Amino acid sequence: MTVRSVTRRRYSRLTPERERALLGATLQIIREKGYEQLTLEEVAARTRSSKATLYRQWGDKRTLVASALRASGPMTAEHADTGSLAGDLRHWLTHFAEQNSDLEVLVGLYRTALTDAEALDVLREVVIGRDFEPVRQAVAAAVERGEISAEGPAVPYLTHMLIGCLLAGPLVDAEDWDLDALTRYLDRVILPVLALR
Repeated sequence: MTVRSVTRRRYSRLTPERERALLGATLQIIREKGYEQLTLEEVAARTRSSKATLYRQWGDKRTLVASALRASGPMTAEHADTGSLAGDLRHWLTHFAEQNSDLEVLVGLYRTALTDAEALDVLREVVIGRDFEPVRQAVAAAVERGEISAEGPAVPYLTHMLIGCLLAGPLVDAEDWDLDALTRYLDRVILPVLALR
């Protein structure tokens, strides 16, 4: 059973404003402390709610975080269909880079997902499943145009490369890892490798 199906079974007893406040606080705690330090107790304390309300509405941390990520909307833009793989991926990266607070959530989830299966499930289902879908669409369009081969040796690893670019860049280059740096990495590393047949 997916997080999504569990979430859909629960019926809202909260006002939309109250639900937004609870989900927003959930993401803020992840930005500050990471997924592993998030507790329903802290969300309740920060929002002056009861733990019973949170447990009744979401049941567990995994479902709460998945709901918060969905409510925050995609970290990325929809597939742009610019006519080239380079244009599509630049569009995707530009939008992703503009979502600084959401990138902090991604980093918090990723850090925990290395050792926590629950966080990994949320990361795969909501972030990689949803926010990397425009990348998969861009690749499919590029294959259809004949820009790249579907059998290219690097094509199956595009998501891996993009996650590495987003997460490792700030670790290595600190303040210098901005949109210009992301675009250079895309142009000099990712696109040339994808073109290999």
